[in-house]
Amino acid sequence: MESVIQQCIHQTQLYRQTSDIASLRRALTLGEQAYLENAGGINRVPATQAFADALVSDYALRGDSAVVEKAIRILDGLLPTDNDIYDATTRTVLHQANAARYERTNREVFLERSAEHSRIGVRRAPAGTPYEFANLVNLIGSVWLLGRHRNDPALLDEAIAAGRRISSFHQPDPWLRAIGLQNFANALRQRGTLRNEVKTLREAVEAHRLALARPELCGIRLPLFIAEYGATLMVYGDRTGNREVLDEAITTLRAALRGQVPPAIRANVLSDLGMALQKRVELGGTRYTYRDALTEFERAVEIAAGANPAMRQDMVMNLANALFMTARETGFDPAFLRRSVTLTSELLRAPDLSQSLRARALGGQVRSLMLLRRVEPDAVDPAEVIGHLRELLPLIPEPTQRVVQLGTLGQLLADQGEWGQAAGTLREAIGQLHRMASPAHDRSDVEHVVKDLPLLAAEAAACALNNGDPKLAVSLLEHGRGILMSHALAFRGDLSELHDVDPALHDRLTGILDQLAAPSRPVADLVDELERTLTGIRRRIPGFWEAPGWAELAVAACEGPVILINVSRHRCDALVVRAGGITVRPLPVTLIEIAAMADRLLAALHDLDDEVVADTVRRLGERVVGPALDGLSAGRVWWCPTGPLAWLPLHAAAPPELVSSYTPTLRALIDARRRSGLPVTGRRLLVGVPERAPGLPGGPLTGVVREIDALRARFPDADVLIGPEASVKAVTAALAGASLVHFACHAYRQAGAMSSGRLLLHDGDLDVQTVARLPIPSASLAFLSACATSQQDERLPDEPTTLAGSMQIAGFSQVVATLWEVSDIAASRVAQRFYRDGADAAALHAAVAEIRDRLPGQPLLWVPFIHIGP
Repeated sequence: MESVIQQCIHQTQLYRQTSDIASLRRALTLGEQAYLENAGGINRVPATQAFADALVSDYALRGDSAVVEKAIRILDGLLPTDNDIYDATTRTVLHQANAARYERTNREVFLERSAEHSRIGVRRAPAGTPYEFANLVNLIGSVWLLGRHRNDPALLDEAIAAGRRISSFHQPDPWLRAIGLQNFANALRQRGTLRNEVKTLREAVEAHRLALARPELCGIRLPLFIAEYGATLMVYGDRTGNREVLDEAITTLRAALRGQVPPAIRANVLSDLGMALQKRVELGGTRYTYRDALTEFERAVEIAAGANPAMRQDMVMNLANALFMTARETGFDPAFLRRSVTLTSELLRAPDLSQSLRARALGGQVRSLMLLRRVEPDAVDPAEVIGHLRELLPLIPEPTQRVVQLGTLGQLLADQGEWGQAAGTLREAIGQLHRMASPAHDRSDVEHVVKDLPLLAAEAAACALNNGDPKLAVSLLEHGRGILMSHALAFRGDLSELHDVDPALHDRLTGILDQLAAPSRPVADLVDELERTLTGIRRRIPGFWEAPGWAELAVAACEGPVILINVSRHRCDALVVRAGGITVRPLPVTLIEIAAMADRLLAALHDLDDEVVADTVRRLGERVVGPALDGLSAGRVWWCPTGPLAWLPLHAAAPPELVSSYTPTLRALIDARRRSGLPVTGRRLLVGVPERAPGLPGGPLTGVVREIDALRARFPDADVLIGPEASVKAVTAALAGASLVHFACHAYRQAGAMSSGRLLLHDGDLDVQTVARLPIPSASLAFLSACATSQQDERLPDEPTTLAGSMQIAGFSQVVATLWEVSDIAASRVAQRFYRDGADAAALHAAVAEIRDRLPGQPLLWVPFIHIGP
């Protein structure tokens, strides 16, 4: 027969799993009886704990603070104790009491207390026991919330480390395990959100699914578990731009609202639903509207005001953000913006505002004021916004947010004519971006930030030029563009040098990088270890994995001028880099004109309009290329365009005798020239895909077989993979030993999706990220006889996230690529003439000139072919 204590425990657990109020009442009656009967006996501790646990559940239901204060008072009477198990179990209930108070009040102090009780409980509990497990579960729950309150990655890492520990327990309590997994998932979500880490968000989704694998174990927490899963899906779907994931998030959040959800939690779920709807509308292809999202945010604020006034601040902030987004996406309605500013101003006047919420409110006010300034310039005082930004920056520990706000501050300073301060601020933002491009961050995380600051480097360079410093302008353009490629190229070369100088340090560094790819301990610790290791390496190799100085960059122009074309809001210039210095040539064109030219050309490509293409080439010659060359009409030149110029064919507007190549950055050209001087030891690889396997997209290419046959005749010793032989597995394996690779196939890039370029092979696709990661030690020349293999992503014009760029990162010093769709017949003729005449920039120039001279009125056929490299 169960004792009174056991009956109390059973009835409390039954209530938590079923929401049966009668069970809670029985638990309270039995608990008080057990507590009084055992006040001085040997069962005093378990009786007190059982009664206090029931009291905590009653407080969570009714909100009577006297009830929870009584529970904490009787539990405090059990401490201190020499009995480790009693200490650990008492702290488990004290954690729950303080956590319940936090949920009711939103006050951070109760989180601190619950976290500290859990930390002590983990230390005191015998290792591997259910007591340690229970305290670990509690620790994850309190510490991740504390980390969210403070925007503190170290606290989130602590929660995640505890979450990884619970997986090692043998046959833990399944209900507690579900709670632990849910808390672990929440910590991962917050960490992934704070650091923009896609892989962490993906892991959070999987942890939620494990927690919900047996919904019957979740009890009354099931609607909350479902809601938190929906919140994670919302963040993950937004971060990856995945419509299906966001649709699932909306469905999941609505399912949570159909359950028995306390008002405070209901407000949170409504706010999350509003965000999910808002983000889904942003991606298009949906019946939802921004007003649907606003409705949910308004409901959240209304419910929070009655259920939890402290929580209302969070809901108000979410509503202010929603108003900003609605204004931005629906025609810049100033009424939405003014209301957003009013709400954030209200928050900033609140005396009890937390630091993290103050940072959010300042950031929200800056965004709304900046947009309102575009609509009603006289309504906003720039000095006020600058003041907000300067207050905000010290409150932002997270690098991605710092970059965005530094960029905003720099632009405001530039608009005020403070060129030196603006250049310095934007330089700091670029430096922060470079730190983000380390292996501690996922590639897509950096892309996500760069797309929000598309002209950061161009604006910084313009400020430096207005401040009379062209060398700084070139340096800012170099370091603020092609960031992902620059790090990949620099690190590959630096690692090789490190291995020669100190193999032990090389192995230590690569070991840290491997751990960062799949962390088994807090990422913050790994990043700190990485920085200490790099500091040690730089004592041996000065400049290791650091941005090169002007003297090193000037080497890029040793075989001819490199012309950086910079377009910004403030000025447009050609910066002609020669070994002896820089010549700045102002251009008679504006950023708006260049953007319009690019938009017109892209529309013409869709309509196959040769006249517009020809007119674009003519206007480029008059407004950009001619003034930049200033009489240079023969020899070699390298183009390095910025912003919307990335879509425009500068080479086609150059004099016929001038051989043009492109380079994404000066350092990329230096690296390519160094590699082009190495002995070529690999094999030639010819890949042709005239048709895809059934069920895969991509129509037949009639010229592929003829193209590959012609190249096979020229290179009889080449490895040839054509048709069904050109599988993803076979091509990937053959690339490892190739020095020359020629692809004749379809290529595809999804509009609006970052790094989405791919070569369409027989049985699947070879994407840009896979290519960039391939080890190809003998790489020399890649000819991509396919469509749009060098067409820049519209959201990342200054990052070579193209197939051509990935080939450079993989090690190919020369790449022949295309700016848009090409005729397979024209591509075949260009390829054959290219290899016949020497397979270099001059050979491509001659091959294109042959078609141009024959068909001058059809520039769509001959303009798109470009050469990248030395």
